[in-house]
Amino acid sequence: MARSVIGLPLARVDIATETLRAAYVTTSIDPWGRLGDRSSLRILNWLQGSSVSVVPHPGSGLIVVRHGGPETITRQGHLRLPVHVRHVCHLKTGDRLLLAALVDARLLLVFTKAALDAIVLAQFTAVADLEGPT
Repeated sequence: MARSVIGLPLARVDIATETLRAAYVTTSIDPWGRLGDRSSLRILNWLQGSSVSVVPHPGSGLIVVRHGGPETITRQGHLRLPVHVRHVCHLKTGDRLLLAALVDARLLLVFTKAALDAIVLAQFTAVADLEGPT
């Protein structure tokens, strides 16, 4: 019997996985907090000047970006992570991030290295538990 995996808490996103339409891309962060890749924003139809909310979940390393909010997409079409978000998520210039644009939910998930480490560890633990001792 497989045991449930308990790990870091993640932000709850209500999306049916069988209908998940997502686009993934990796990008880096510049000294001003801008994300280099803009393709996820174009997929979500978030153009320059679009308002967004950027909510960090520091315990999990996940950043959730939704349409509407106090932040705006830059004139050049980049998402800029506010300094408080970068601070609580321990992000620095050059860090690599995984972006997941969830098309139907009109949502962008930003995974930091900490978030990816937690996901990989949880999956590895689950597989190791199923396979048993070697």
